[in-house]
Amino acid sequence: MDGILVQILITAFGTFLGAALALMSASWFRSRDEQRNEDSIVNSVIIFLSARRALVVSDPRILQSVDTADWNGDYARAGRSVGMMRDEILRASALVTPSSKCSGPLQRMVMSCNLYMEKSANRPVNYWIDLNELRLALTVDVQRLQAANPRLSDVLPGAAAFAAA
Repeated sequence: MDGILVQILITAFGTFLGAALALMSASWFRSRDEQRNEDSIVNSVIIFLSARRALVVSDPRILQSVDTADWNGDYARAGRSVGMMRDEILRASALVTPSSKCSGPLQRMVMSCNLYMEKSANRPVNYWIDLNELRLALTVDVQRLQAANPRLSDVLPGAAAFAAA
C-alpha cells in the first residue's frame, strides 16, 4: 500500500512540476516576444525621427517675418512634419505596455512636440529656434531609450534627413 501511495505522490509531483515548467517557459517566451515587438516599435520611431528634415536647422534664429498663410511655406511644412512626428510617437506609445521603460521617454517626446506646436503658433518668427529646441529635447529622450536598450538603432533625430538614398 505504501508503494502505491509513493508512486501516486511521485506522479502527482512530476505532473505538477512539468506543468509549472511548461507555464514558466511559455511565460518567458511570451515576455521575450513582447520585448522584441516593443523594441521594433520604438526602433521604428527612432528611425522615423532620424529622417525628419524639419529637425535640421542650420542657423536657429528669430526670423524677420513668417508667412503663416502659405500652406507650402517652410513654417507650415515644419508644423505638418512635427504633427507627423507626434502622431508616430503617439502610435508607438499606445502599443508599448504602460509599465515599459520606453513609456516615459515616449510621453516626454509627445509633450515636446506639443510644446513646439504651441510655441510656434504663438510666435511664428521663433519657429527655427523652437525646432532646434524640439530636436534637442527629442535627442535627449532618444539617447535615454538607446542607453537602456543597445538593440535600438544608433541614430539621432534629424541625423539621416539628408542621407543619400
